[in-house]
Amino acid sequence: MLVIYTISASATTFVLYNNTDIDLIGIVEGSGAETTIDASAAVVFVILIINLILKVIRVLLNAQDRHAEALAQERRAVQLKNEFVSMVSHELRTPLTGIAGFTDTLAESWMALPPDEVDEFL
Repeated sequence: MLVIYTISASATTFVLYNNTDIDLIGIVEGSGAETTIDASAAVVFVILIINLILKVIRVLLNAQDRHAEALAQERRAVQLKNEFVSMVSHELRTPLTGIAGFTDTLAESWMALPPDEVDEFL
C-alpha cells in the first residue's frame, strides 16, 4: 500500500490502494468521510514518477555518502604518506650529512693528508 499525504487547509489525506491492479483512490477528508474515485492513468503515472524520483534521490545520497567516505580515506592516506616521507627523509638526511661532511673534508685536503687518513675517510 502506498500512502501519499498532502498538506492543505482541509488536511486531506490521499491513500492509494493496490491489490493486484490499482483499483481506486480513497480520499479521506478531515471529517473522516471517505470518498472513492477511479484511478486514472495520469495519477498512476505521477505516483510512479514520484517513486522513481525518490529512488534516484536515495541512490544519489548513497553515492554521496560513499564519495565522502572515500575522500576521508584518501586524506588519511595522504597524511600517512606525508608522515612516512618526513620520517624517512630525516632518517636518510642524518647519515648523509656526515657522509657529505667527510667528502667535503677529503675533497679540500686529500693532497695534504697522509695516505692512511685518506683510506680511513674512504
